[in-house]
Amino acid sequence: MAERVIEDIISGSFENETIEQMRNRMMITVNDPDYYTWMCMRIARTETGFAMNAGKYIAGDVSGVLMEKVWIAKSGGNRRHEHQYMNGKTVGAKEYFQLSGNVQLRFPCDRDGKGTRKAIGNQVINCSCTYGFRAKRDENGHLIFTD
Repeated sequence: MAERVIEDIISGSFENETIEQMRNRMMITVNDPDYYTWMCMRIARTETGFAMNAGKYIAGDVSGVLMEKVWIAKSGGNRRHEHQYMNGKTVGAKEYFQLSGNVQLRFPCDRDGKGTRKAIGNQVINCSCTYGFRAKRDENGHLIFTD
């Protein structure tokens, strides 16, 4: 069943579905009264965050400009205190954000980060954070190119 849910997420991404539409697609696939709607919503949010942030990671890598990453926490609503603390923190483009539990993430929602699976899960499941790139500049204010 896990493979079918992954296929649902991939299909939903290609079809530009909202998180709610992906949730509904998964509910049909699972077709289990003990599998709650909020579970599908959590999976859709987590996987969409990973895909979005992983795409940015690749784009920043090929830009040709030396970059640093900036953590951007979700504003308002329900958020992790640690993620709010991380808001605005910067690391080099190839460096990891350091979080509690000895977790190191390349970006928010990074399910492939460093640390135990449980500790990583505690940081990425249902995370609504993102990140951005900021170009590094030399002492004269000019962009620093990688080539």
